[in-house]
Amino acid sequence: MAIYLISGGTGTIGSSLKESLENEGNEVRVLSRSTNKKGFYKWNIKESFIDERALQNVDHIVHLVGAGIADKRWSNKRKEELLESRTKSTQLLIDVVSEMETKPKSVVCASAIGYYGMVTNSHIYSENDPADLGFIGDLVEKWETHTLQFKSLNIPTSIIRIGVVLSKRGGAVSKMIAPPFMAPLGNGKQWVPWISVTDLVSVFKWCLKERKDDIYNGVASEHINNSELTKALAKKHGKPYVNRGVPAFLLKLILGEMYQIVFEGSRVSSAKLKNQGFVFKHDTLKKAINDLF
Repeated sequence: MAIYLISGGTGTIGSSLKESLENEGNEVRVLSRSTNKKGFYKWNIKESFIDERALQNVDHIVHLVGAGIADKRWSNKRKEELLESRTKSTQLLIDVVSEMETKPKSVVCASAIGYYGMVTNSHIYSENDPADLGFIGDLVEKWETHTLQFKSLNIPTSIIRIGVVLSKRGGAVSKMIAPPFMAPLGNGKQWVPWISVTDLVSVFKWCLKERKDDIYNGVASEHINNSELTKALAKKHGKPYVNRGVPAFLLKLILGEMYQIVFEGSRVSSAKLKNQGFVFKHDTLKKAINDLF
């Protein structure tokens, strides 16, 4: 049995990871603003506070916290919130861990495929590609720069650049299947780097247990576009599929600058994970959707 500490343990990814680790007999602690559940420990990022008991004898840390990219329009204030929720929470963890006499054996932190920007082109992005110069690319690069400070503490640290997570517990899928009919966004040709929540949980566990010290793209191998994903979900749920996309100008009007995260998208490679021995359970969309539903 090992002791795991998860920040962001109540979200789509965190709750699935927590459940999987506990089913294996591990102790899982969660950093949360609310402590009304067993195993939940209070932290307050603005006040730079963490309940010290949360870190006692911890073997592994998973850091998932970050304000939702698509939750609100990107005003200047919101952009600052998106950055600080990631960098300040990470810095708080690093500051506390640096004072620990016995350090965790490994750390895995979330990142995002937005590192490469949202550009629909012929290039397939790998971990060796540079960060995009736009807002999202800059945000993710600064987030990762803070995370890499764990390495200065001699702790194996992995960063997972996560794509669209397919899960029944929320996220993109629940929003896509909510309307009475389904249609692509724009022309539907924008790429959607995706991964099943089952495989993503396995990636996190693999990095922790193998004490990986690297950056990985948390995406499946099969490249699909928005139209293909929408059509597959519509078919599975028996909903009408309208082959007429939501107009780009309307998305821009509604979402502002944030439209790029739904109207544009790049192909991203998972070759590095596979070449190092990770085995996907759902490496095609068909397998992933059949498993979900």
